[in-house]
Amino acid sequence: MKKFLFAVALMLSATFVNAQSASPRFGTTAGSDNTYRGLSLGFQSQTDAAGMDTLTLRTNKFTNHVRIALTDTISLLPVVTSCKAGDELIVVATGASGRRVRFVGAGFQSAGSATTSTGGTVVVTFIFTGTVWAEKSRIVQ
Repeated sequence: MKKFLFAVALMLSATFVNAQSASPRFGTTAGSDNTYRGLSLGFQSQTDAAGMDTLTLRTNKFTNHVRIALTDTISLLPVVTSCKAGDELIVVATGASGRRVRFVGAGFQSAGSATTSTGGTVVVTFIFTGTVWAEKSRIVQ
C-alpha cells in the first residue's frame, strides 16, 4: 500500500511541475491537436495604483491578454516558468498622454519602453520564443 501511495504521489507531483518549454503548446505530429481547440486563453486586468512600480505578469496560457490603466510609469516583469514556444502576450495600456510602460527583466526582448501619446493607448504584442518574450508588434495611439 505504501508503494502504491508513493507511486500516486509521484505521478501527481510530476503533473503539477511546469517549466518553460521550447516546444509549442499544440501538437505537431499527425493526429495531435493542431487545430487550437485545446489551447487556453488568459485575461488579466490591472490598475496602476499610486506607488505601484512593478507588475508581475501571469503568462501561463496560449494567449495572455493584459489590460492596464496607467496613472504613471509602470514596469512589467514576465513570469516565464509555464510558457511554451509560440505563446502570445498582448499588453494594452491606457492612460493620459506621456504615461510609460517599461518591459524589464531577462524575460523580455523588446524595443524598450512605450509611451502613450494623444490617444492614450499602447498595444504591444509579444511571442514566446522558448526562452524569452520577443516583441512582435507595437501600436502607440
